[in-house]
Amino acid sequence: MSYAVIFSSKRTDSNSELYYQHNDFLSEKIKSVPGYIKHHGIRHPETREGVTIVYFENLEDIKAWRDDLDHQNAKALAKTHFYERYSIEIVKVERAYEWDSNKD
Repeated sequence: MSYAVIFSSKRTDSNSELYYQHNDFLSEKIKSVPGYIKHHGIRHPETREGVTIVYFENLEDIKAWRDDLDHQNAKALAKTHFYERYSIEIVKVERAYEWDSNKD
């Protein structure tokens, strides 16, 4: 069993350079957080709507990431410079499986 943090957002149309600096930094930093499993995201280039999903082993690991100082600083900028809106959902992953046609 694991947990997923689902971050849905709509980017502003400004501050792209600052956004990508923080995004790239945090995308690498999160990989060193204990309990981190994986993450992936996608954003529509025209509507600027996007979603990022991060998987963790447990809720304590999610809390550690939420409380990380660099992450806190980026969240402050998110509200003032990066996003028109965002939402966060934390869900328990009861079961997961995958299929890949390239692995048959």
